[in-house]
Amino acid sequence: MLHEQVGKLLDKQDPVATAQDIAGWLAQHEVRWQETDNPEGTKEALVLALKPRFNRQLPKPR
Repeated sequence: MLHEQVGKLLDKQDPVATAQDIAGWLAQHEVRWQETDNPEGTKEALVLALKPRFNRQLPKPR
């Protein structure tokens, strides 16, 4: 899924992103994870704070 989303992002910059273009873009970025007892709360806090480009689900207002 991430590969597809990055490809769409890069397609806007050039005609068609190749697998090599996508791999190069991903290699320049960092992926992290965190163990938690409250995954939904942690995700909501991170999404609100970081506004990640590829996140399609925004937390519901309280």
